[in-house]
Amino acid sequence: MRIWQLVKIPDDRVCEIVDITLKYLNEASEDIAVKAFSITVLQHCLQHIPELQEEIVFILEKDMPHESPAYVHRAKKLLKFAEKLNRDRQIGRKN
Repeated sequence: MRIWQLVKIPDDRVCEIVDITLKYLNEASEDIAVKAFSITVLQHCLQHIPELQEEIVFILEKDMPHESPAYVHRAKKLLKFAEKLNRDRQIGRKN
């Protein structure tokens, strides 16, 4: 996960990586660092597959009250990014 957050993910691998990251996020016993890195990877993947936004936001908001500060920090960054994506899409539709 640490590497995937730093490199450009090939378009033909985005779906596969999203599946892996979602599994890590949904696994209660997974290490917090893996979950935090997974959130950043998912943020990058949202640019390729914006339809994932609702599912990702749901998972993060559900888990934030029970997770560590590192998880919450990364989750808040992704939620802010998702809001920006929504605004950009709405502006794009109006033009």
